[in-house]
Amino acid sequence: MLVQYLVGLCALRWDAEAVDVSVTLGGMVEDVASETARDVDVTVTASAPDGGVHAFKGYEVKHWKNKLDVADVEALVAKFNDMPSVTHRAIVTTSGYTEPAIRKAAHHGVDLYVIA
Repeated sequence: MLVQYLVGLCALRWDAEAVDVSVTLGGMVEDVASETARDVDVTVTASAPDGGVHAFKGYEVKHWKNKLDVADVEALVAKFNDMPSVTHRAIVTTSGYTEPAIRKAAHHGVDLYVIA
């Protein structure tokens, strides 16, 4: 949970230009494929100066011993793809990624971050 807090704090900094930023740890997001609400580790809603929402970011956070491999990233990509309300998708880890996992995320437009 400590890593989720750190990601939430970083997200506030990344969206410093926004007028209103809301960070939620463990927020529930609609999954249209399963027709259920699913947990996303960190969600960030950033509003534009005119009051409209310009971003709804989802971050999955993994604090694992080993690097995330292609199967791990693929599963998270599929989860995000079933959540059309999430406009920006990212995975954050403390252990890094394998090269195939990096290519898979890039192909699907999912940003990868490492907390070192």
